[in-house]
Amino acid sequence: LGVAANWSERKGLYDFIRLNRYIDKKDTAIMLVGLTKTQIRALPEGIIGVGSVLDQNVLSKYFSAADVFFNPTHQEAFGLTNIEALSCGTPVVTYATGGSSETISDRTGIVSRKGDLNLAIQAIMKIKSLGKEYYSRACRDRAIKMFKEENTYTKYVDLYQEILMKHRG
Repeated sequence: LGVAANWSERKGLYDFIRLNRYIDKKDTAIMLVGLTKTQIRALPEGIIGVGSVLDQNVLSKYFSAADVFFNPTHQEAFGLTNIEALSCGTPVVTYATGGSSETISDRTGIVSRKGDLNLAIQAIMKIKSLGKEYYSRACRDRAIKMFKEENTYTKYVDLYQEILMKHRG
């Protein structure tokens, strides 16, 4: 599974097209969510294209149904889609770009060198061989512990208060 608000080369669209050449189509399918109609028409055989999904319940069903979430982004500030996958119990394979690699741990996915599709394929196959169940609990736990909205707000407030105290004293 791949999800992006705006698919482009920067978000890894061409990495998925290249990946499609190497996967065993008997037991693996690629689904990309967030494509334009033009992008969907241009997809090679073997890739399932879905348009923009604004309903979070529908999007969570895509994440939950996937065995692996692959985020081959070449430029990323944070990696929100990784966190969405984790919160649905789906392990992540991502490139070491921006904050994307910081969203996962060795129990919730695998980080590959940016653009190294061979390494990413090995990571995807490793996760598939161990099974999603091997990762799911740790994925959910990490999403809640590290990225739950209420916890994050508290951390920011504490940080701001600490900074203010240092500047007052």
